Amino acid sequence: MSIKLYPVIELLDLYYAHKYNWLSKLAEISEGIMLRPEKKLGEAFKNNKTIRQYLLDNYNIYLGKLKIMFDHGIFLSTKDFKLIFGVRKDPRTLVKIYDVLGVDYGLAYDIPARLHVEFAIRSAISEFFNNRINDKRLAVHYSMKPYLKKLIRELVSYMEDHNYSKLDIKSTRTKISKLIRSKQASDSGLYKILQKISKISVRETVKRVKKQLRFKNKINGKFTLVPVVQGLYEEHAKECLIKIVNILMEYNEIITNNNSTSIYVAIGTGGRRLSDYEAKIVNKIMMIGHNYAKANNFSIRFHILGWTSPIIARKLNLKLIYSSDSLSARVRAGEGKIYVIEGENKIRLKHVSEIKPNLWNCQCIVCRDPKLRSFVLDPSGKRRNDVRMIHNLWILKHCIANLLS
Repeated sequence: MSIKLYPVIELLDLYYAHKYNWLSKLAEISEGIMLRPEKKLGEAFKNNKTIRQYLLDNYNIYLGKLKIMFDHGIFLSTKDFKLIFGVRKDPRTLVKIYDVLGVDYGLAYDIPARLHVEFAIRSAISEFFNNRINDKRLAVHYSMKPYLKKLIRELVSYMEDHNYSKLDIKSTRTKISKLIRSKQASDSGLYKILQKISKISVRETVKRVKKQLRFKNKINGKFTLVPVVQGLYEEHAKECLIKIVNILMEYNEIITNNNSTSIYVAIGTGGRRLSDYEAKIVNKIMMIGHNYAKANNFSIRFHILGWTSPIIARKLNLKLIYSSDSLSARVRAGEGKIYVIEGENKIRLKHVSEIKPNLWNCQCIVCRDPKLRSFVLDPSGKRRNDVRMIHNLWILKHCIANLLS
């Protein structure tokens, strides 16, 4: 079984893929795409059109069997979300948006424990250095606020007691992040606070999943809701997964394919390098889910959020992963960078200006086409050259296939 990679793109990427004749290659390399909130999707929703109909009406683009997964954008402010879709972001409106846009899979509106902790770390550093850090925003859940304030105070006190003023902001963030994950945190006042944040994220995430499925059933929504497992600690993540699985079965959120039934669940990685400890938890949770599903006569599909790095892939039990999303493949393509295989299952990122066309012998699905190959190796920033994304996905899939073999 190969892992399905969903490139994270915008609607205009599909327009250029269609215009420069590489949309079919996208469908060949990937089962589907992942979209996030953007102005054009807001236009489609306000006009009560599915994404497929919007593309057909506005660009004469037919998506065929290409599936659409929608990520509601956890860092998008509630104000910006309302500007795009014209409605307030909450569990019910998100279900309505997924249904109207006709997506195949929509990520549930979860309460991300790790991102709330990272928010507290950034806030504590900002307070300690009296320096506003320009970083990603997060709509903090009301139930988290008192514990985040406690965590911020605890971190500021720790930095004061350990002379962190001698460090720069980047080094401080690294050290505090390590502290949070270390045994030292278990032996300090941090642990109780982190435990509480972890438990709240599970409780509120499970409540939202149930609320969204109840409303989805009420409006007879046709998409599949994909809940995200939450919890900072293994015991909480396990609890969250089992509760989510039971709710999915209760509401019959089942995917039927070739006489087999499965449910779809997502696990986040934070989009960065996983520590060995974190990877171990992800693997353990997936195995627990696999065994629990098997005991109940169905299978479970795990979608891993925010990774396509071979470095992370080597730490994960790839045989338990059904799909993942890739933002890097598209971003690197826009930067004029492509993945190149070097040595045994090692890839390196190169700018196309470093590559000599006469020595280029890549056999991916776009480099075999002379016209598309010229787009891949063109160092200019023209949108036709974003076909490099397909090359990058092909290399990533090749690398993952080798790890699976």
